Amino acid sequence: MRRFGLALLSLVLVAVASPAYAEVDWSLDFPMPEADLAVGLGGGLALGEAARPGDLGGLLCASVSWLDGPFGVHATAYGHRERLSNRIGGSVEATVWYVLLLGAGVSFGSMDAPGGDAVPDEATALTLFAGVPWPLTRLDGGGSVVLLTWARPGLRFEDSRSVSLYTQAGLSLLWSSFSF
Repeated sequence: MRRFGLALLSLVLVAVASPAYAEVDWSLDFPMPEADLAVGLGGGLALGEAARPGDLGGLLCASVSWLDGPFGVHATAYGHRERLSNRIGGSVEATVWYVLLLGAGVSFGSMDAPGGDAVPDEATALTLFAGVPWPLTRLDGGGSVVLLTWARPGLRFEDSRSVSLYTQAGLSLLWSSFSF
């Protein structure tokens, strides 16, 4: 009987209580891009899952980005050493930016010559992207120069039956029309 009384009292209190309202406002205290562009050059490492000799290779890349508010679309062309030859490819990613740059996309790369055993001639990957932009300087004519540290882990589909992890990581120097 006591439980019934407590339950009834709880229902009455809820029914007669005045309504409560709550709001979460995560306002941005800094300006955001408005249809801005960014272009850059970078370098880093390409890391394979199997850790075979030669899987670790130097990476060069060029990128172009369109940024609007917290959203962005990025296209990157890259080349890196993979075993006995070079893989040339590109990636396209959509990102969200709120201090960190986080996104997902797809990449495709092909070898410029045979790469050796267990190296596919062509590979497609689903990628994640994480980056931290570090503004270096604001330019007088508008825009800024930014250092971007980034990583791009990917799930690489090498053929119809083979999947592996493959990661690119590096630094890029960017010019952006957005002034940080």
